[in-house]
This record gives sequence, structure tokens and C-alpha cells, in this order.
Amino acid sequence: MGPLLSDYKNNDASIFKHCVYNNEQDILNWLHDDDVLILDRGFRDTVRAMKQFGFQVAVPSFLNERKQFSLKEANLNRCITKVRWIVESGRGSAQTIPNSSLCFLSNYIDITCALINAYGSRCVQDIHSGTEMATQMLQKCQTTNPVLLRLLELLETKLQWKKYDAQLLIFPELTEQELRNLCYGTYQIKQAKSYIREHLTQSPLAENDMEFIIELCAQHNDLVRARFES
Repeated sequence: MGPLLSDYKNNDASIFKHCVYNNEQDILNWLHDDDVLILDRGFRDTVRAMKQFGFQVAVPSFLNERKQFSLKEANLNRCITKVRWIVESGRGSAQTIPNSSLCFLSNYIDITCALINAYGSRCVQDIHSGTEMATQMLQKCQTTNPVLLRLLELLETKLQWKKYDAQLLIFPELTEQELRNLCYGTYQIKQAKSYIREHLTQSPLAENDMEFIIELCAQHNDLVRARFES
């Protein structure tokens, strides 16, 4: 479907609503009752309309001036993001197009997508592994978070924290496969190095050294924390 050119008025949400209301290219026959539409926050204005058509809609939650999401909201957001990451990864292959090519855009998209489908690598290499991962994530969504429950109990307690010395390594080392199992994939692992680099601070001990500050709880040696802006 498309190309559908956008501007500050004609955004993704309004384009999507137009396509559904006008059944562009018979889109309503692609979709079925109770299909789940996985959308990003930019489509929040379409949620009511999509539900009127009988579709289920999954959109990441908004904080709305709260400090953090509830456990249920946070888990749902992660599941939605996990699905959307695959979509965005595939879409990114044909996303950047110079303005000089706009008049040929429709043909270019057809050719580009055909080449990607024929010769490009698949976003999901192992379907069976992906299904198992999705099942585990859905199961985890139904469990409680023992760390959160413990921290809620400690909110009224004044805890003391001390800077963690990496030379006194007491945190268990994890293999790359263990990290993949913990993160349900490689996305967070690939982002970790650049993410930590953004939050390095100047070391007070050496002018040319940078550090990522982690603190240990004096009262509970199994609690650690790192403070930075998300």
C-alpha cells in the first residue's frame, strides 16, 4: 500500500484512519475481527476508531506525569516493543529515500521490497526459537516481580549506599548466551555499549578516565543500583 506522503497534518495516524475508513486497496479484507494491531504511540488517536471496527489494539502506555509504569504496563510495553522491533527492522531497509526520487517512489518501493524479499536476510532467523521466546515472555508477564515487592518494603527505610569497586568483583559473570536468555534476544546487548558510553562520568581519581557509577547497599549486600537518566 502506498506510497502515502505525509506532512505535519497528514501524519501516520491520519493516513491509517483514512485507509481503514475508505477501505484503501481492500485493506479491510486483509484484517479480521479480533486481529491485534500492534501500534506505536504515534497512532494513539486511532485506537478508538480501530476498536469500533472490531480490532484489538496494543499501544505502549503513557506515563501521564507518573514516575514509572505499573508492573503490568511495563511488561505489556516490552511485549509490544519486542514485536514492533522486528517490523521496524524490516521497514528500515527501505526507509531512507532522497527527495529527488519521489516521482519514482512507487516503482522504487516495489523493486526494493521484491529484492529484499528474494535475497535479503530474514529479520527472524529461527521461527521455532522465536515462538519459544514469545511463550516465555507471555508467561513472565503473569508473574510477580520479587525485586519490586522487596523495594516497596524498603521505601520507608533509609538505606546507605557505597560506590562499587570493580576490582572487588562479587557480581556473577554471565556468558553472552545467558545474557541473551535474560534479555530475550540480542537487541539490548547490541545497545549496551553505546548506552553505557552515554552515561559515563568523569572519574575524580584520574583526569583522563571515565567511569560508570554503580553502588552497593550497605545493609543488603545483594542490592545494587545505578543512577542515570533514561
